[in-house]
Amino acid sequence: MRRPRDLSFTVRRAAPRAPIEVDVTYHAGDRSAERTGNLSGTGVFIRCTTPLPVGTRERFMLHLPNLPQPLSVPGVVRWAIAPGQAADQASGMGVEFLFATEGERQALRGVIDDLIQDTLAQELYNTLRGKKG
Repeated sequence: MRRPRDLSFTVRRAAPRAPIEVDVTYHAGDRSAERTGNLSGTGVFIRCTTPLPVGTRERFMLHLPNLPQPLSVPGVVRWAIAPGQAADQASGMGVEFLFATEGERQALRGVIDDLIQDTLAQELYNTLRGKKG
């Protein structure tokens, strides 16, 4: 029997992060396409085998299922975990989104919050109905 997905949030951050996986692309060196490990309106954890150096500024394209086109968001790498560095954590990087205005920040948080609600509501519904992911 498959174990239900952990639906808990990480709440020690400015915005709750949810375990939502979406495609993310960026173009730094030879890296281009990865998957998120979690997502919030203020940042994202990107699973990858070669994280960008801490402090790197990059434009990240989030391929969100609730939008017809990828969303381009500037961000900065705040922390990174190299492969094998932590036994209980996937390798990757934590990216903080950067915004020119508070309006941009609020708009992205609204889009991400809607995605989190829709995704987790569907997962909860499936769990309660006994359906597999």
